Amino acid sequence: MRIIMIKSIIGLVLLAVLWSCSQGPETQGDKKGILVSIGPQAWFVHQLLPDTVPVYVLVPPGSSPHAFEPGPADLIHLEQSLGYLRIGHIGFELSLAEKIRSSYPDKPVFDLSQGISLMQGHEHHHEGEHHEHGGEGTDPHIWMSVTQGKIIAANTRDALLQLFPDQQDSILSRFARLSTRLDSLDLQFAEQLKASGVGRFAIFHPALSYYAKDYGLEQLSIEEEGKDPSPAHLQQVIDLIREGGIKTILVQREFNQEQARTIAREAGVGITVIDPLSEDWERSLREITAAIAVD
Repeated sequence: MRIIMIKSIIGLVLLAVLWSCSQGPETQGDKKGILVSIGPQAWFVHQLLPDTVPVYVLVPPGSSPHAFEPGPADLIHLEQSLGYLRIGHIGFELSLAEKIRSSYPDKPVFDLSQGISLMQGHEHHHEGEHHEHGGEGTDPHIWMSVTQGKIIAANTRDALLQLFPDQQDSILSRFARLSTRLDSLDLQFAEQLKASGVGRFAIFHPALSYYAKDYGLEQLSIEEEGKDPSPAHLQQVIDLIREGGIKTILVQREFNQEQARTIAREAGVGITVIDPLSEDWERSLREITAAIAVD
């Protein structure tokens, strides 16, 4: 009985070794994909590459990128990726890029914010005027804008051409179609918002500064410099919501929705949950535009 068991174990080990030798390299080759920081980047990559290329997203659904720290599983994805595409200026990206350069010097890192006119702090724009709402550093939410999305798409194209030179013709052809699609989307949003007559919108966390700038809107942030609002600031925002005829407060999926509901009841409006980190970037922006432009 013992001899039979030993033979069975040896047989299983040999089978595993043979399978590893014959399948291992191909399997590893199939896993070579792209590492990105957030879900919307995956949308851009998928527009330019076949679905067979894996896209590893660091920040999981429902998590805040502002509090994210890469874990062991993310290092595995890094090993399996041909390169890392950072969106630009989210906190963890800076330290991760440095670690990659020191530990994986041959792993290329691409900054998709190159060429974008970055906004500082939390800003809003209204009728051509510019106002700062305090806050230090760069506003990282560049992907929440079709205008900036066109630059992100071009930077993604350039990165993928370097990583997948054998797919140059396909990438360039897909990029041409994507550019037309983004131009059309931008025009649709501009017409939709203009027809609605809306001038401002309310949001819990000010993630739409670039979007507001694109369409000449005023962004009213419940948060104050990234923190819970003071009573004075909260009352000011509530008064502006009432005066401006705003019907809903936008609140990100990963934020405290109960707090937003309490504020919305005080202002006499509803809330609309949005998902700026969705891997369906286009759908997310369409839903946000529809919520802002509501009759």
